[in-house]
Amino acid sequence: MLVVKKVNSMMKHDDDKEGILRGIRCRWFTKDGFIQEDVFNTKDLELVK
Repeated sequence: MLVVKKVNSMMKHDDDKEGILRGIRCRWFTKDGFIQEDVFNTKDLELVK
């Protein structure tokens, strides 16, 4: 999995309060060679050396 960039998005709640969604955009390849991309919460990722 490759880290593409840090993502900050503004979200609106029902009570007109804004929140910030922070995450890391990652890309990876499936076994069939297709590229996949998604945003993950930093708490869900673990650095493997």
